[in-house]
Amino acid sequence: TITVTGTSNGKTTSDSFDVTVSAVNDYPESLALSGSTVAENKPMGTLVGVLSATDKDSNTTLAFSLVDGNGSLDNARFALDGNGTLKTTTTFDFENTTKLSIRAQVTDDNNASVEKAFSIFVTNVVEDLDDDGIEDAYDPDDDGDGFTDAEEIAYGSDPADAASVANQAPTVVTLSSADVSENSPAETKVGDFLVVDPDDADGSDTYLVALVDGNGSTSNNLFAIDANGSLRTAAVLDFEAGATHSIRIRVADEHNASLEIVLNVLVANAFDPIVRTLSAEADGNGSVSFSGTILADGGLELMGLGVKISDTLHFSNPIDLQGNLGDSINEFSVTSRELESGKNYFYRAYANNAEGTTLGAIKRFTIPANEVTQTRWWAEANAEVDGWRSFEWFGRFYKTTTSWIYHEDLGWVYVQSDAFDGLWLWTEDKGWLWTSPATYPHLFRNEGSQWLYFLKRRDGQARFYNHASGRVE
Repeated sequence: TITVTGTSNGKTTSDSFDVTVSAVNDYPESLALSGSTVAENKPMGTLVGVLSATDKDSNTTLAFSLVDGNGSLDNARFALDGNGTLKTTTTFDFENTTKLSIRAQVTDDNNASVEKAFSIFVTNVVEDLDDDGIEDAYDPDDDGDGFTDAEEIAYGSDPADAASVANQAPTVVTLSSADVSENSPAETKVGDFLVVDPDDADGSDTYLVALVDGNGSTSNNLFAIDANGSLRTAAVLDFEAGATHSIRIRVADEHNASLEIVLNVLVANAFDPIVRTLSAEADGNGSVSFSGTILADGGLELMGLGVKISDTLHFSNPIDLQGNLGDSINEFSVTSRELESGKNYFYRAYANNAEGTTLGAIKRFTIPANEVTQTRWWAEANAEVDGWRSFEWFGRFYKTTTSWIYHEDLGWVYVQSDAFDGLWLWTEDKGWLWTSPATYPHLFRNEGSQWLYFLKRRDGQARFYNHASGRVE
């Protein structure tokens, strides 16, 4: 209400009138956020703070929202309800993000609004999973299992779990050879350990092998592991005292992941060597060569071999011509220049190992005054064209100028007569084989003392049936 007074010539007059003020909507003001920090690693839905504002207009309702504009870069990482409650929609990592920005708006009933940008700060939480004093963000091995986080991620294991490592223990351990002949000296090699490890695709890793106590370790004291990781005997073993020995071994990889397993070592029953007396030949110059062959070494290392010669059938005071042990896998021969020309002598091959000594059959030889030409083994073969020959029992073969022949079925073979009607054959893959007209296609293999039966030639190779193993090879 306004009163107006007027004065003139000492006289006064007054009058009053009303002025009405029309209401105009006011904008909200003082937009503020009660909190501006959130700790890292908190789950989504974590409360950050509450937005508030004032409005001069009474009885007005204010609504809050996130809006685009300057400072709205991280709006998508938060949720804001109409009442102004601000929560996270994701989990934050201090090491990757320390400051975030949002833009909020408050609106009144008449759609008058005010906007403002706010900064939200991510606070650090010290994380040290393995308690090594190095925060996980800077620790290359968070769980302290000896493998870096990068190695574990690449391997597929969990870098936050010490029980989940980037390595597996060996899964299989075998011996390259698991048998040894009885009476072999201590420190005889049994075999090498063959290890299968999922982390060792090409088999090039190195493993630590040790004998350990436990179930199955009853014979550990009879064996040892050498510097190269091979299994050796630590005593002389006797087949009759025990044919099977149990050992327990532990094999560990470079990360000490290990496998313990029980293995059996078999003791082979040894026997006296088997020796055959072969032919004697004079060279015409006063020397006579006597030969023999070892059909089986008895499963033990030979201690000696040679030929005994006597001028009596009872071999009283025989001459002992010792052969070379290095030749024991083949025929061996010894030479004498001390025998009298024209005189009869008896001779027999011999060989011995730790089990005993074996003597071959007795043969007689007369020292000739002149060189005697012996009949060639192939002399009676049927001659064919282009150098080929054949025996009805042996088949076709091509005779070279040496002791080598090419057999139609057996391929390249080195041939020597046994001084009777049999032949010794040598092939690259089978070694020395003996056969005769009465036994072929059965052949006796010197190595292993096994009988083979020739089946046929297939894919360019001779195929045999092994009577001992029951397999074709």
